[in-house]
Amino acid sequence: MARTAARRALGVVVAVLLAVAWGLPRAAVADDAQRGASQPASLSGYERVRPVGGPDSVNSALRRHDETKETYYRGHTIQDALGPYYAFKRRLKDRYGLAIGMGYNALYQGATASLSDREAAGGVFRLYGHWTVFGRGAPTTGELVFRLENRHRLGTGLAPSELGSALGSLTKTANSFDGWGWGVTNLQWQQWFANGRFGVALGQIDLRDWVDTFDLSNWRTALLGAAVTYPTNPLPSAGLGGAVFAVFRDVSTPYVTAGVGDANGKPYEVGFDSFFDTGEYYSYVELGWTPAFDRKDRDNVRLTYWHQDARAEKGTPEGWGLSFSAAWRFQDRYAPFLRGGYAEGGIAPSEAALVAGLGIHRRSHDLFGVALGWGRPHEAGLRDQTTLEVFYRLQISQNVGITPDVEVLFDPSRNPDESVIGVFSLRVQLAL
Repeated sequence: MARTAARRALGVVVAVLLAVAWGLPRAAVADDAQRGASQPASLSGYERVRPVGGPDSVNSALRRHDETKETYYRGHTIQDALGPYYAFKRRLKDRYGLAIGMGYNALYQGATASLSDREAAGGVFRLYGHWTVFGRGAPTTGELVFRLENRHRLGTGLAPSELGSALGSLTKTANSFDGWGWGVTNLQWQQWFANGRFGVALGQIDLRDWVDTFDLSNWRTALLGAAVTYPTNPLPSAGLGGAVFAVFRDVSTPYVTAGVGDANGKPYEVGFDSFFDTGEYYSYVELGWTPAFDRKDRDNVRLTYWHQDARAEKGTPEGWGLSFSAAWRFQDRYAPFLRGGYAEGGIAPSEAALVAGLGIHRRSHDLFGVALGWGRPHEAGLRDQTTLEVFYRLQISQNVGITPDVEVLFDPSRNPDESVIGVFSLRVQLAL
């Protein structure tokens, strides 16, 4: 009975998401189109910040959060009140080359069944910035990038990144919503040449900003689970490291990025002892192709190789893996993708995985997404798991986005008593 009721509830939520995806956005298109012609492209002039790294990198977040958006809220009271704040940010950028931003993400997740807790909630506060120290407007620049975070639980026993284990899922139900408190996930020097086509970054690095990045999995959208993002890649937490990046032509170009980081990175601890004393590293090389340099974040095909040293304290062996990703945007609206990978050593969430999905962009910043992923565990005797996810992101105002989301876990690998578990999520994002 309980399982039947849960499945009915799951069907209702999916139906609501589909109705929202196709119905609600149409109500405001005409009025927003009329207003959009008179709006600037960026609230603080951050359209000139070079989009380096994936969609969650500091540079990309500064650009995306500062973009003028079509929204459901039509009033001007909030934006008028924030006008002096954005004018201040514009002056900082124009006079000193400093771009700053901050944001808060809150996530609630509830599951239909579990081995222990069924609920998790957490929040992440971020303060980040990008300072062009020298070379503003020149082909060669030196830049300082920083990001301070606080990740915490919100009134539940689990943070969302821990819920997957409680459900017996092969992968997490959410990434980055941890509970470790304050930490520094970026504090690095970036040196760029040839207008950003070649560069190197050194310092405190979050490799999730660099390795196998994916445009539809970020703070602005959803695709919360590791089943879609890093199923066969055990990316470590932020730590000391470096990365290099090279795009060889402006149009129809191959590119390469490679780097190394501390496999025992702990952004919530001061110091880099583990990098120098322990000496256990994660490294990667990524080869890709994109039709144009300025479209590399959304249109690309790539192959990534990674390697991680054995970790004595964690008791994990050496491992390596390969992953493939292809993502494309058609008519500036439809964004299908295919991702897959294989991992050796038993240290990644899955030994093998394959994920396919589609994003449909609505208005300027609304997005409907669906993904279906399969994963095979390393351990013998555990069953393969299939994960379905559906979400819709609504841009309520220039600064607030809301994302309802449903994940369905079929045959959760570490919970043999359940054949289907539904996970209902609601994410609220505030960006300034």
